[in-house]
Amino acid sequence: MPLAEEHQRDWKRRLVVDALQRISGIADPRVDPLRRPSTPLAYRNRVEFSAGPGPDGAAAIGLWGRIDGERGLVDLPDCALQDATANALLASIREFVAARDDVGRALAEQGPFRILLRSSSAGRRLVGLWGTTTRFPFADELASRLTDQADSVVSLRARPGRRGGVRAEPLHGDPFITERVGGFEFRLPAASFMQVNPAGGRELIDLVLDYAGDPRGRRILDLYGGVGAFGLHLARAGARHVVVCDADRDAVEAGKRAARLAGLRNTRYAHGTVRSYLRSQQGKPADLVIANPPRSGFGRGVAPGILGLTPARVLIVSCDPPTLARDVQPFLEAGYALDHVTPVDLFPQTHHVETVALLTAHP
Repeated sequence: MPLAEEHQRDWKRRLVVDALQRISGIADPRVDPLRRPSTPLAYRNRVEFSAGPGPDGAAAIGLWGRIDGERGLVDLPDCALQDATANALLASIREFVAARDDVGRALAEQGPFRILLRSSSAGRRLVGLWGTTTRFPFADELASRLTDQADSVVSLRARPGRRGGVRAEPLHGDPFITERVGGFEFRLPAASFMQVNPAGGRELIDLVLDYAGDPRGRRILDLYGGVGAFGLHLARAGARHVVVCDADRDAVEAGKRAARLAGLRNTRYAHGTVRSYLRSQQGKPADLVIANPPRSGFGRGVAPGILGLTPARVLIVSCDPPTLARDVQPFLEAGYALDHVTPVDLFPQTHHVETVALLTAHP
């Protein structure tokens, strides 16, 4: 039975409270009420489906889940977390597969593959047909089928588990989608990361700007920064110098372009791992460090690397309460205070919760 909306909000806040108590050892953590900036359904502008053999061996298009206790590919005719236009695209893809025995056999025998459906705030639509060692079957024919519904169709190739370095082959239209966030224009390659809940992404930016304080004259690092949505807003607000670091070269290039278009001369991008970048920065103090790590949290050496820069404020944007609790622990031990913890419901109807935590150094 799904939880009612009000119970979902309370439960997600309690996930954050419980993690800080159990893992960080904070007896009574002050956690704000959960913020829900978007509608509870149809809020995602990016959804990835899998295409491959279903439980009966025939081709299925859907999401991975439990079927009679076993993990398998659950066939889905539509998805309530994306809008009607995206579901119409999904229906066209399913019709193409159903009408062609050769396509269905290829998906069932060679899969799983992935299908990326992505939209922009301006209503542009992109379809990514994702393979790994094998190209998505009959990608060119499918692209021709979708030209009336999608602005772009792209063939994508990348090794499993690899971050960045995705090879994109345009089949129809451009191999990117353009998105505007807070006045900045990002030309995003098909596979590059950006928050999948646009309203939630704006809420995170507002929280970061609020908790960052006055950025004028300050040196700021935006780690795991992607295209640099946080850093660019602080640069525009008057920061002396902003550096955005990310391992995805495509995201870094998209951010550089956005900074140039905005005429920002106080922003630099660093391509590479956060750990390596922090090693290069020891002895160069930062006033504010923002870190938006993946679900696994900080890698080894990241927290000590940040502490070595002696920032007055550290902002952690986390998508997993247990790893957030683990990542704040070294800062608490170093004398930082956990001044604000604000959970944000970027993913309604799921167990996921995003959290913005502010740590401040006290003399």
